[in-house]
Amino acid sequence: MKTQQKLTVRTLLPMVIILLVSSFVTTKAQNSGDEFTTNDKLKYRIVSTTPAQVAVIKNYDHYFVGSVVVPATVEYQGTEYSVVEIGDGGFGNCVSLKSISLPNTIKKIGEYAFIECNNLTSITIPNSVNTIGTRAFHFTGLSSVYIPSSVTTIESSPFSFCIALSSIEVDENNPNYCSVDGVLFNKNKTALIQYPAGKTEVKYYEIPNTVTTVQKEAFLSCPLEAVTIPNSVTNIEEAAFINTKLQSVTLGSSITNIGQYAFRDCWDLTSIYSNINDITNTTTSTDAFYNVNMNHCSLYVLSGNISEYQNLAPWSNFTKIKGTSTSVGDTFEIDSVINSYSIQTIYYTVISSKYKVALMPVCAYASENVIIPKKVKYNDDNYTVTSIQTGTFGEALFNKLSVKLPETLTEIQDQAFNGMVQELSVNIPNSVKTIGCLAFLGIDQLTVFSQKKNVSDIELVNTYDTECRFWESENPSTLIVPKGTKEAYSNAPQWKDFDKIIEDEFVKDGITYRINPIPPYTKVTIVKSNSTPSGLPNYAAIRAEEPTEIVIPSNVEYEGMNFEVTSIGKEAFSSFSNLNSITLPSSITEIETYAFKGCSSLNTLKVKVEDVNNIKMGYRVFLDIDQTACTLEVPQNQISEYQNAEQWEAFNTIEEIQNTPTDIDVISQASISVIGHNIIIKGIKDKRIRLYDISGKTIYNLNTKQSTVSLSVKSAGVYILQVGADSKKVIVQ
Repeated sequence: MKTQQKLTVRTLLPMVIILLVSSFVTTKAQNSGDEFTTNDKLKYRIVSTTPAQVAVIKNYDHYFVGSVVVPATVEYQGTEYSVVEIGDGGFGNCVSLKSISLPNTIKKIGEYAFIECNNLTSITIPNSVNTIGTRAFHFTGLSSVYIPSSVTTIESSPFSFCIALSSIEVDENNPNYCSVDGVLFNKNKTALIQYPAGKTEVKYYEIPNTVTTVQKEAFLSCPLEAVTIPNSVTNIEEAAFINTKLQSVTLGSSITNIGQYAFRDCWDLTSIYSNINDITNTTTSTDAFYNVNMNHCSLYVLSGNISEYQNLAPWSNFTKIKGTSTSVGDTFEIDSVINSYSIQTIYYTVISSKYKVALMPVCAYASENVIIPKKVKYNDDNYTVTSIQTGTFGEALFNKLSVKLPETLTEIQDQAFNGMVQELSVNIPNSVKTIGCLAFLGIDQLTVFSQKKNVSDIELVNTYDTECRFWESENPSTLIVPKGTKEAYSNAPQWKDFDKIIEDEFVKDGITYRINPIPPYTKVTIVKSNSTPSGLPNYAAIRAEEPTEIVIPSNVEYEGMNFEVTSIGKEAFSSFSNLNSITLPSSITEIETYAFKGCSSLNTLKVKVEDVNNIKMGYRVFLDIDQTACTLEVPQNQISEYQNAEQWEAFNTIEEIQNTPTDIDVISQASISVIGHNIIIKGIKDKRIRLYDISGKTIYNLNTKQSTVSLSVKSAGVYILQVGADSKKVIVQ
């Protein structure tokens, strides 16, 4: 029995030890703060045991590549935990992370969660998230963001230095935040939180007069050239405008604090207009203008306040402090050279002591194309153009007139364009607040491009006793309006007299186009097809099957109008993952950021643009394309030019386009006729012309400066005519 008892103890003792150890490990693993890593390399920290919840934390032993899916739950030692948080720095510096899927259990995205994930181009923030931490998405590759209604806390600089980010949208039901023109504000718009650094189409921005605080890093690295800070703003926080492209800044009268590094590294800043009357009541950090060239930048202050600025740091470091000697009502003229033989004179009048001017009536405009600048200089002061007075464009020397109005404009007075021009093309910037009665009186043929998304934002100012509208004529008129606003404009009494109202975006053969807002409105950009708020492309709604080959035309017809295709927009083809081949026409002049992102199956890119230097390239245009495997086909004799061009040089294989009688496109913007043995080409200029016989032998190879060329051939037959990079089969009888 003793032996049996000893054996029993010996047998039970290891079991007891195992149970004790097992109990100890399980208890330890379930303590808050404990960490563990799963097979997919995701690392977690327990944030709560009751309920069982974990946060994804940084795994310093692994940097994620490609796509990552964060699960809603994770099991560890027999306990199932809900994943409720992306912890501080959770995916920081994962430079090869391209996409991530977050579950609807996530409540918080922590500080620096995705910092420097510069290949992360899209993310869907779940409707469960209530907090976005400081610099959560700093220096990511995001191009757009949608913030759901669940988010109630956004800490400072959430999307700073996202140089591809063009828009931040907020669910209209969000209780604490909103978005205006892609800019992030708190709900009542008293705090400007983030201006997207990739909003490249806007050069001048006037902060809304509801704003009292410009938050930290709100404009970090933005491409804006000019900004007006209204009198409502009292606080400019630390680094608010750091490293921007600003050339001009207007400071409102109520600013009481300018934080450290507020305008640091604004290397291009040449003019600061301060409306602060008593600068001694404003706390200005000594480093507010760090790295601003104070010997080059002029500081304009209210008359009589120069000495106060000269005796107070850091303002005293400006060597050019000037007061204004201009009075309201002063008039002046500015000449600008339109071309080698024409000088355009524009007349202005000062309408405000706060550096604002209006265009005045003139005798005649000597150019078909008039571009009104945002700012003009007078008496060494820069003035913002905000108004067009009655009769300004009352007479012109041309029957056709195109006018580009600036984004600073707020007023178009009655009869500003009063019928002395037969054909007029003009834009209405989003900044315009009022338009006078019969502003476009009696124009024979009128095309207006309104950039106002909200029709009610424009007030009709009636200075007459009778009912009036912006436009009133029996002559042809076209109104181009933002996408989704046609019905609103059609029902608005001041706009309904236009006989054709079209939206600026349309779909043709499965490709989405947007009319460029530059008169005379004959060019279009290919843009990304419509997306849901979550960022999922709905291209399937346009075409049943995603194409494998696309040939982009040089011209496209819409609503009876012909448009030239000149640009490939931002992320235009980012959803075309099955695309094998694409052909770009010779008319292309710009390819924007991430245009072909995600076209991983592309094996042939045919580009018909003869001078690659004429193509303006955005950021990482060919992201995700294997340029070592994709063949780039270019016009004849252009291989070396493409090999030496930025972004194009990464293609390993660059070949010349080989045109055959079965590989013929219509030549854009050219009229071709055959008279006897003469081939007549009209409507071309500064193009290389080549003519081949059916065997491929070159008959003509010449450059021409003329708009009409006649090519004589010896015999009847089939010929291949090439103008620039475009070709056409021509039959001579």
